[in-house]
Amino acid sequence: MIHFNIKYIVLCLYTVCRCMTLSNAQPLATTETSPSLKQWSLGIGVGMTALPSLQATYRLSTHWAVRGEYDYMGYQYQAYPLKIRNTKASVDIEARLSRFVLMAHYTPFKADWIGITAGMAVFPRKTIAGTLHLADTLYFQEAVITPEVLGTGRLRLGFATPFAPYLGVTLGRPIPLNKSSWRLDAGAYYGGHFAVKELSVDSSLFLKENEENATVLERNFNRLPVFYRLIPDVKIAWVYAL
Repeated sequence: MIHFNIKYIVLCLYTVCRCMTLSNAQPLATTETSPSLKQWSLGIGVGMTALPSLQATYRLSTHWAVRGEYDYMGYQYQAYPLKIRNTKASVDIEARLSRFVLMAHYTPFKADWIGITAGMAVFPRKTIAGTLHLADTLYFQEAVITPEVLGTGRLRLGFATPFAPYLGVTLGRPIPLNKSSWRLDAGAYYGGHFAVKELSVDSSLFLKENEENATVLERNFNRLPVFYRLIPDVKIAWVYAL
């Protein structure tokens, strides 16, 4: 005669029901993109080389997103003081940067607010120009060089190619869980080889304006360590989920 243990039967039935419930819920748990997660976000930011930065992000999956942005920076500084052989001088600095960027955002960690960002930028404009003015008389060996004799020299330096790859780290979700949040990006663009865009001299007896001098300057700039070809960029953006 077989004896049934009521407690054992109840426990088995509970276990079966529980497994069926988990099995039915499994497809929802493994879905890459939950319906509750928003797909798009828009952002506006400021940074070292962006004032402003306009951004749009689209979520591909839980771990991947793509972002497009347009950045612009215009900078001018008049009469920046410097010294040449203990002689006072000044330089007028002008920088113009504009770029279109397409990048991928990957979240490899459990903390989804930490991500790796990589992409490519196209720079319609990325040059920096400087105009040198001598304030005092310069004594070089036996030569005496006055500001009037030296004149004014202007150099506009850029990069040979408009393309620049980017790699950086992002703190903040690509698309906020709530309506809005802040996002911080820190990384660098690789500009490539330097190119002298302009070399001009105004009434100088010592400095000459010609292609040979521009070639020499360009070659000397390209001999600098690779570090000088990097364009660092740190920016913070306010992001709004759609």
